[in-house]
Amino acid sequence: MSIEKEKGTYDIIPDDSLVFYSVRKNIEKIFQTYGYFFCETSSIQPEELFKRTIGIASDIVTKEMFYIESDKPRFVLKPEETAPLIFSLFENRLADSKVYEKFFYFTKVYRHEKPQKGRLREFYQYGAESLGDFKKERDGEMILLAEKILNQFGIEDYELNINNIGCKNCRAGYLNLLKDYFKKNQDNLCKDCQRKIDTNTLRIFDCKNENCKKVSLNAPLITDNLCSSCKNDFEELKDFLKENDLSYNVNPYIVRGLDYYEKNVFEFVETGGNLGSQSTLIGGGRYRYKKDNVLKNDITGVGFAGGVERLILSIPENVKKDLKREESCDVYVAHMGGKTFERSLKVVYFLREKGIKTDIFYNEARINKILSLASKKNVKLVLILGEEELSEEKITLKNMETGFQKKIKLDEKILLEEIKTEISNV
Repeated sequence: MSIEKEKGTYDIIPDDSLVFYSVRKNIEKIFQTYGYFFCETSSIQPEELFKRTIGIASDIVTKEMFYIESDKPRFVLKPEETAPLIFSLFENRLADSKVYEKFFYFTKVYRHEKPQKGRLREFYQYGAESLGDFKKERDGEMILLAEKILNQFGIEDYELNINNIGCKNCRAGYLNLLKDYFKKNQDNLCKDCQRKIDTNTLRIFDCKNENCKKVSLNAPLITDNLCSSCKNDFEELKDFLKENDLSYNVNPYIVRGLDYYEKNVFEFVETGGNLGSQSTLIGGGRYRYKKDNVLKNDITGVGFAGGVERLILSIPENVKKDLKREESCDVYVAHMGGKTFERSLKVVYFLREKGIKTDIFYNEARINKILSLASKKNVKLVLILGEEELSEEKITLKNMETGFQKKIKLDEKILLEEIKTEISNV
């Protein structure tokens, strides 16, 4: 009997894990710099949670959720993190907190859809949520934060698209216009989009079918049907982006197909061709969780989410190489066995106590083999302790990037200073 891995899943193992781990650490550091607090919810969530918040007619609810066999109520593997996080904050009485208003996450999510480049069934999602009243500064900070993440990893081929999808005062009238238009043109739509006319009209704009795209091009636009409040919010967002030298495109076809979104929304789209049709790197905007028998008050905020795997696919190779080196061992110690091994172990233990990432090949081997192994491990420095060095109370330090090497005194203080200096120059 053969064992097959589920399609659209993968294992994180070296050396890809070096890039993944570095990406995670860098993202978390950026969030913390902006004053965000880490949160993560359980992978197992009630089905009803997503029906209420994402929308009962959304693709995620109708097609993409992984169900867990259990008694009622039904549970699913979470397909996104915003909804369960908001309900967790409410449950723990943090939704109205003035102490904790800004949160970030880095978590696994699950969607049962056809796997392709940039789209998996099990993937990592990172994101941020800022709860409170709608303000252009809150929107702007979220967009600046998202762009900071892309810039951190040297991603240059992207563009920022923005839109305003209206609110309860103007969206209902717009949806009626949209439904009338698509019904008149339904013979030119695919079967899935024909179904969406009455159930999830806005998502027709997301269809990749060429005929559907052509029909959508002449559809009424939300930007022509906004109420005065939404128009004002959208203009304020544009002003903020201009004031902060952020270039953008107004894209009236961005709809963010989850029911909780309203007003200003945005997407960072990859333009370098690394992601194929799944080109959205980061998407987000304002949202409102409406008061119901669970939530005692409306909860408003702004947030975004991005897929880690899509992000990594977009990172230039030279940057990935640097990320691997960032997470690799700083120092690898080579010895010739016997007393050189015993002394090398003392060096290893000392460096580790001082916070230097250090490893050693326990078996005796030729120096060329050790250097080859160190190179494959992306090690920055190699310390070589042979019989000659031991008799001189010295050790050879070799820079694996430049090839430069020198003997230094086998003294803990001197050794530590030399290693720190070399690492800082790598």
